[in-house]
Amino acid sequence: MPSNHVVKAFLSDLNHAAAPSDIVVWDVGANDGGWSNRLMQLLPERHRNATRLSVFEPQPRFADELTILAARWSGTFHAVAAATADGSLNFFAPPRNASKADTVVASLLDSNRPSVAKEQISVPAIDLAVPMLRLRPDEIVLIKLDVEGYEFELLPHLLVSGALCLVDYLHIEWHPSVLSQSRLSRGLALGEAMNLVLRGCTRPPRAIGHEGLSERQLRRFQKYALGCAGGLKPA
Repeated sequence: MPSNHVVKAFLSDLNHAAAPSDIVVWDVGANDGGWSNRLMQLLPERHRNATRLSVFEPQPRFADELTILAARWSGTFHAVAAATADGSLNFFAPPRNASKADTVVASLLDSNRPSVAKEQISVPAIDLAVPMLRLRPDEIVLIKLDVEGYEFELLPHLLVSGALCLVDYLHIEWHPSVLSQSRLSRGLALGEAMNLVLRGCTRPPRAIGHEGLSERQLRRFQKYALGCAGGLKPA
């Protein structure tokens, strides 16, 4: 549900705006669309009418309900995965007969949870930077990014392209549990550096939120980095 400080800052700024602006909301990795639906309900009507909602979700199991949700809010449903290039990606998803609660394990990376049954499917993918770079500076842009482990590949691409500098409110859901031990330090470093790097934008995001990176994990990264600097293996 949209209860984090990024959404609160977004709603607060809209409520203090003198007049409705062009608003863009992207739910990238929408799953069943619950986040988008709740956010649109929270928007005052005068802003809701000025909002263009786009939901991105490659799992076929959610296509019907996301089509209905997009139509309800005059938005657009994109049945694609967000990626670093156009094409296709392998997606590890729960079997079609799995309960909705099991969809939390869906991932673009085969997670380290062998006890959870998954099937591999090929899904269409788009280079997310391309439509992001078409966003206008005069628009108010909120993006929620929940790409089930692929953020460690996608975010560096969006940074280098400059696409993230067109976002006013950014909420990232991190999934470090899908990373191998050898990649974990790099992933945690990316999470820790995001805020600092985005300050270099001509127009930095007004609010950035991170979900899924705990203080324990960041301490683990710091310990790892110190160990590497001293020529030692991390404990």
